[in-house]
Amino acid sequence: LLRSMPVATTIGNHDSKSVNYSNHFNNPNTATSVATTEGKTDAGTDYYFTYGNTLFVSIDTNNYNCATHENVIKEAVEANPDATWRVLMFHQDIYGSGYDHSDSDGIVLRTQLTPIIDKYDFDAVLQGHDHTYSRTYQLSSDGQTHSSYQSAPKTNTDDFSAYLGDNACYNILTNIENKNNVVNPEGTVYFEANSATGSKYYQLIGTQQNYIAARSQSWRPTYSVIDFTETTLTVKTYDAATNTELVADGNIKTSYTIVKSVEKEDLKKEIESAEVKLGEVKAAGTYTEESVQKLSDTIDAAKAIYENAESTTTDVASAVTSLQEAVSALKAVDNGENGNDTDNNISSGDSTSDGNNAGNAGTADDNAGTSGNGQTSGNSTTQTGTATTAKSNVQT
Repeated sequence: LLRSMPVATTIGNHDSKSVNYSNHFNNPNTATSVATTEGKTDAGTDYYFTYGNTLFVSIDTNNYNCATHENVIKEAVEANPDATWRVLMFHQDIYGSGYDHSDSDGIVLRTQLTPIIDKYDFDAVLQGHDHTYSRTYQLSSDGQTHSSYQSAPKTNTDDFSAYLGDNACYNILTNIENKNNVVNPEGTVYFEANSATGSKYYQLIGTQQNYIAARSQSWRPTYSVIDFTETTLTVKTYDAATNTELVADGNIKTSYTIVKSVEKEDLKKEIESAEVKLGEVKAAGTYTEESVQKLSDTIDAAKAIYENAESTTTDVASAVTSLQEAVSALKAVDNGENGNDTDNNISSGDSTSDGNNAGNAGTADDNAGTSGNGQTSGNSTTQTGTATTAKSNVQT
């Protein structure tokens, strides 16, 4: 199976002390210089690749030398200056909500990594390690100097209290109302993936952290799909058994879209594309009447926004995302499965024997069986790959 499809994985904590990972995966643009490998673990080194208009950088956070990671990130960004989106993947969850790690070793790297993530303007971060689902608000570093920890002090000590205080090193920038769409936001959103195989779950931490916008522990396998276009990045998380969208605690939908630089001309192109699709599905006659009518109504609403001289940027952005969602929600009469027509699609899930799957970013220490263009961050050998289709869709 590994030889039959492209996969992009992220090194997990259980991989870090063995060469088995590097024996199994042939990653592109693998770091080799002293500056980009110092402190590397036995499992291997950082690497990067592009898929469509998106730059993915995968770093091994079992290596606490963040200067090494910055050198790799700098090289990747300079080599791909025109990438519309930037996604960083690593195993440890520096902003997660799981009981086992998000208040201990998961945040050891937080004070050192977040300034780098800000500096290189990453749109999203995919994490594993804690076998729960969560999504943050848009976050940035607070820009202050903080201590550097090589490990989390033991609990119930003065050192541990100081450690937790030092890691309150973030600013919550946008999306404070749990909205599912943000337009030209500042900061970075962090996703934590649950188990895609259902082989291992952790409890959520008792008190939800203030940087967490949505979280869930359904005790059921889940996976995430990431769609990229020139103007939008959308992450949707699904229940693996039913393929229905996961709803987080508090009845919060897990679908989340970042919209960049949307102009009316972008909306016009989206309308034209949706009209072509509508014509195709009507001619085929194999889609449910409800989903076809939904697309038709959405096109009419988008046209009204396009023709309204007073439409705001938010109105235009919402119309773009609504059209994309209506297209992806088209359902075939015979099997009822969702169609997916966006430009680039990556699936993510934390899966496996040790079980964390960070959706599109797969940790080799969390088996994420993803057949698509992605990586998983989790705790066990995860595989996310790219399944090439006529529409460049990656499927899980």
